[in-house]
Amino acid sequence: DNELAMKNNWLANLAFGKVKGDAPKAIEDKTVWFHGGFYNYIFGATAITEDHPSRRKYDEILDDIMPLLQDNPGYKLYITGHSLGGALASVVAFYLANDDSIPKPVTCITFASPRVGDYGFREATNVLEEAKKLRVLRVVNNNDSIAMMPMTNYYHAGFQIRLYANPRYAPELTYPKLKDSFWSGVSRAWGNSLPNSLNLSYDHGDYRERVDKNRAYLESKDLNALYNNVDMTGYSWASDGV
Repeated sequence: DNELAMKNNWLANLAFGKVKGDAPKAIEDKTVWFHGGFYNYIFGATAITEDHPSRRKYDEILDDIMPLLQDNPGYKLYITGHSLGGALASVVAFYLANDDSIPKPVTCITFASPRVGDYGFREATNVLEEAKKLRVLRVVNNNDSIAMMPMTNYYHAGFQIRLYANPRYAPELTYPKLKDSFWSGVSRAWGNSLPNSLNLSYDHGDYRERVDKNRAYLESKDLNALYNNVDMTGYSWASDGV
């Protein structure tokens, strides 16, 4: 089973071709293209031989979480993952944030996630964030080339915290504001580019160590407060107990 899972993981990572995602009602005016490997992994058939061929992994996830949410009124959904798991978590969170039966906001916190969608995905995520349906926080290690892939016409979304191995450098918090200045966009794009991340060390694996070193900084951040920072996001959340 582990060998099969590893094979499927690599196939999902390498399937760079884009697929057009189903546009949820809340963003039906947007055209969103996803990394084909990640999207098809979630919306492909389950691995359970007894399941009907039309039953998707996404349906399997819904069947797991809905009873938990129904049995725990007032609870909200947090989705997380590392590397490929982070990419899959991003896709799942995007669609769950559009599901009226899921308490809002859905929160997605990922580590070392590669990019999962095109600019339409970034725009649609921004719509969901501004509507208080989705919160996104990505943690990346500086010089982690995996988190900078794929490069061409793929974009990250949500807040990003960059962690450095060198303690002289403080964590760096950024947000891809859609109406940002040209030079701010250029600076962010260079920081998240593959050429800027190429190195001879392996910066994809020591996330736990860097998170532990920066625990005080990370615990000082409040996502709702960040979304209320109009200078950073271009919009502001009302303080209504989200």
